[in-house]
Amino acid sequence: YYEDAMVSNITAKSDYLNIKIKESATVHYSKNVYVKIIEVENCGNSEKDVKIFFYHVLKLYGKGKNNSAFYDPKTESIIH
Repeated sequence: YYEDAMVSNITAKSDYLNIKIKESATVHYSKNVYVKIIEVENCGNSEKDVKIFFYHVLKLYGKGKNNSAFYDPKTESIIH
């Protein structure tokens, strides 16, 4: 965690792949908002194609309380 903040501060490095991944995540203190930021750094000299996969159970466009999510093209994010 960052000092004096409830924000994760995770770094993973692979010498074999020559990449470093930094991740920070937090939850808003009074709203139902979860934010995650991921940075991928190429530590080598060759160009790399990196794909990041997430797994999260989303009930897209559901009806009812607390069981729906949707993709917002304006912010390019999933609102859940």
